[in-house]
Amino acid sequence: MKRVKCVLIGDGGVGKTSLATRFALGEFPDSYLPTTFDSHTAVRRLGTGALVEINIWDCAGQKEFDEVRQYVYHPGLDVFILCFSLVDRRTFEHCAQRWLAEMRDFDPEVPFVLIGTKADLRDQSVLQGSSAIARIVLTEEGVRFARRIGAAAYVEVSSRTGTNVERAFRAAAKAALSTSHEESFGDSDEPLASANGKLQGKRERNEAAASDQGGCCGCCVQ
Repeated sequence: MKRVKCVLIGDGGVGKTSLATRFALGEFPDSYLPTTFDSHTAVRRLGTGALVEINIWDCAGQKEFDEVRQYVYHPGLDVFILCFSLVDRRTFEHCAQRWLAEMRDFDPEVPFVLIGTKADLRDQSVLQGSSAIARIVLTEEGVRFARRIGAAAYVEVSSRTGTNVERAFRAAAKAALSTSHEESFGDSDEPLASANGKLQGKRERNEAAASDQGGCCGCCVQ
């Protein structure tokens, strides 16, 4: 049986633990408890028919654990799962500003998948007004960013409902076992559908208003 070691990284509170728990145990945690480090193991049969043992390492995202995380990466890391919250734009921006550098500093050859979490909450944001909409990340933005940074796949998930959780880890296992990351991205499943049309329209109106006032909507990732 093939084995894949994957490490979940991203800001604290984006839902890494919920994602790992839903995949490995089929459960959604009732409350938020900050995780330092945790691990799970699950076995899945890929589309090729091969059984794969997926070893999942859930890492704390706080800066005080930067050095300790390096020990989790060693030895034998096969794939990173880089997570951000679809309802917190700051966590999306930190993927480029912080986490991409950490992955590349460790080993630029290790593949990674980009995962947008809390998709169910994003669709609720349309009911909460312009301030909530300004914080969300749209599917189109995630896809463009994933392609720009060389992610092997981009998947949007909801750990609460279970939507696309299996898809996310299968994409990670496929990336780890694949010799062509570009092919893996092209073959990945479609991201979670949402009310992006409505949100995009409101986002564009907000951006236009901000532009007229000489401000910035904050939707750009540097």
